[in-house]
Amino acid sequence: MTERGIGTRSAAPDFLDDPDVRPACRGADTARFFGSDHAQAGVIAVYCTPCEIRPACREWALAQSPESLYGVWGGLTRNQRRDIRRRRLWERS
Repeated sequence: MTERGIGTRSAAPDFLDDPDVRPACRGADTARFFGSDHAQAGVIAVYCTPCEIRPACREWALAQSPESLYGVWGGLTRNQRRDIRRRRLWERS
């Protein structure tokens, strides 16, 4: 996927390519992770909430540039990641 606002698979964390890591989203239709807010909430419930690597995926997503990452990552939408980053910056100051 290369459309503006969608993101690309190359943006994914390296650990998702590790055959020993079994994310719940492996093999899922990635377009679902970039849909409407309602669709993203469903993705989080189905894939992210039960996923054993959610904490690592979440921290990876939070470490990325906000402008470079779209859709659901680590059980968070883009807006949720933005809010967490802001909160963390505020807590550090």
